[in-house]
Amino acid sequence: MRIETDKIRQIVRLLNLGYSQRSTAIQVQTNRSSVKTILDKLKIFPIDNSELNLFTNIELLDYFEISRIPTYPTRKIYPDFEYINQELKKRDMTLELLWQEYIAQYKEGLSYSRFCHVFNHFRNKKHASMRQTFKSGEALLVDFCGRTMEITSPVDGSKSYAQVFVGVLGASAYTFAYAVPSQKVEHWLECFIKTFDHIGGVPATVITDNLKSAVLKNNKTGLIFQKDFEDFAAHYDFAIIPTRPRHPKDKGLAEVSVQIVQRAVLASLRNQKFFSIDELNQAIQKKMNVINRKTTRRFSISRYEQFLALDSKDISPLPLYPYELCSWKRHVRVSEFYRVEYDGNQYSVPYTHIHLHVDLKVTQSAIHVFYEREKIAEHAINHGIRQDIYLDEHMSPAHRTQKGLSKDEIIFWANRTGPNTSQYVCHILNQKGDLARNIKSLNKLRKWIVDNQKSHCLEDACDFASQRQIYALDRLQRIIANNAYQIQQQPLSDALSNHIPTSHHNIRGADYYIQNFGVAHA
Repeated sequence: MRIETDKIRQIVRLLNLGYSQRSTAIQVQTNRSSVKTILDKLKIFPIDNSELNLFTNIELLDYFEISRIPTYPTRKIYPDFEYINQELKKRDMTLELLWQEYIAQYKEGLSYSRFCHVFNHFRNKKHASMRQTFKSGEALLVDFCGRTMEITSPVDGSKSYAQVFVGVLGASAYTFAYAVPSQKVEHWLECFIKTFDHIGGVPATVITDNLKSAVLKNNKTGLIFQKDFEDFAAHYDFAIIPTRPRHPKDKGLAEVSVQIVQRAVLASLRNQKFFSIDELNQAIQKKMNVINRKTTRRFSISRYEQFLALDSKDISPLPLYPYELCSWKRHVRVSEFYRVEYDGNQYSVPYTHIHLHVDLKVTQSAIHVFYEREKIAEHAINHGIRQDIYLDEHMSPAHRTQKGLSKDEIIFWANRTGPNTSQYVCHILNQKGDLARNIKSLNKLRKWIVDNQKSHCLEDACDFASQRQIYALDRLQRIIANNAYQIQQQPLSDALSNHIPTSHHNIRGADYYIQNFGVAHA
């Protein structure tokens, strides 16, 4: 095709203004085939009217692959900008490197500035959301849909409304949607857990709106994240990037994805009745599988295929241990008894933290106590009321020496020692009388046993004493101290009866001394 550059500029202007091919050909006084050729080229590589003057005549001819003469030798070959756009999403890839590869193949190709200029026009016109560019594995953009979904209780027919979370990977546009009861912190974190499990990894950053579950403050004076979300991000090792207030285009890809989910998923499910959120999520996932695997004339590669080629290769692996959903109680003052209160119970912390303020991380099974982000204590959750839960290592040295075990702790110690000790101790504790005095005596005996390294003797001594109905603890202590428990089952008096007559009323015998003094002889 041979056509003057002035006419090319005129054709471009008229076509951009909406003139038909026929009227354009009449206005410019050229044939319709020339107009159609230029129009086809504009559909692939658009040029705004304001940019026409930036082109030299030679560049304009090169752009439309038009020569003045049939043997025009310098016609330049344009790169495959679809390929350039895909390659640019890969980690560490740059436009300059791609241009170098292009110019190495085509020596007479476009200059670098011209290459960038034309590519930017291609990308901006291709799709509005593509103005945001992300490397593979770089970002997950998230938002909640404005539309909610109705949930009907199967018990009483009451209605509740589920929030629908949407997360989209920046490079591949692979999209995940998940319904939760609310936008509260625990449900917000649940959405991320499900998203990361679904994609099989963690992106480097999360770009989020300024909802309260994520950001407490984002203004000129500072940026403060929600502490639970911050702790969650630390566990999964990703950075939080909030958008600027009142700047929805900062996460334009998320806005587009939300729109797709609302129109293609939620709207199509509007007449379906759901009796649980799990049932709703199953229906959402079926719809999302179709969306992620769909191709169009504009996008010949599906989101799923792009995910496999891009994001799946560069996202970080999931942590070794899953995140346990929790709640936080902040700025809790430690009492003078080095205790913190939670749900009516008292939990100990190291005595060095008296009167300081700590943070409580509460999971389903445990309470974790933090001071200045350092864990200083951990306790299993006690579901009782007004319980005092403490660890010996939290006590001061002075208190530790004065400390005695409770009834339950004494029983635990006895059970751990052996069945004979357990039976003996339980007999003592079940005796009518002063329970407090018996506990104090057992603690005194236990301390004596530990201090004198007599734990290995306790089982045999308790068996010995039980057989002889000796339940005075001071006498049990003498039995251990004098090794009386090593006497054979046969009483010493019987053993000596063959040699020493004991029938006289003035001879007391060995049994008397064992019963009264815990020794075999006076």
